[in-house]
Amino acid sequence: ALSGIYPFGEKSYNLWDADTQFIPYLAYFKSIFTSNTDFIYSLSKAGGSDMFSFNACYINNPLNFIVFLFPDDRLDIAFQTITIIKTGLCALTFNYFLNHDKEYDIKTLFFSTAYALSTYSIYHSQSIMGFEGMIMLPLALGGIEKILRYQKCLLYISTCALTFVMEPYAGYVVL
Repeated sequence: ALSGIYPFGEKSYNLWDADTQFIPYLAYFKSIFTSNTDFIYSLSKAGGSDMFSFNACYINNPLNFIVFLFPDDRLDIAFQTITIIKTGLCALTFNYFLNHDKEYDIKTLFFSTAYALSTYSIYHSQSIMGFEGMIMLPLALGGIEKILRYQKCLLYISTCALTFVMEPYAGYVVL
């Protein structure tokens, strides 16, 4: 807020990959549903290429549906909104991990906020693919703990599966 970064000011993290890659990816995602864009194959990428693997790696996150709340000329704000939500989800899942097996402790808010606003998170605010691993890792760790303590594996398996669907590279990290 003090730096004047969106939504508290006009500055943004839409630099490098965000501006040249990910905002156009979000525009492509939106066009899949609003125009005659093909989900499987496109002539617009390298003279014609498979889009299924591209979609799997870059735009399979359910949060990307937020782009439908913004006009096409304001997808930069949609990108920032997704980034802010993902940062909050990082804090939420880490707070869950710190408190899931005991009574809630308000002091863990400091650690979950520090996790969500770490340098890794700030770096990935311009390349939003990295957030999925950061969001899902605390859930996977909680799942591993449940396996070791209670021999229950549902949380770990579902977390890994969801991460692979949202972002395959992050899925390997979380696994």
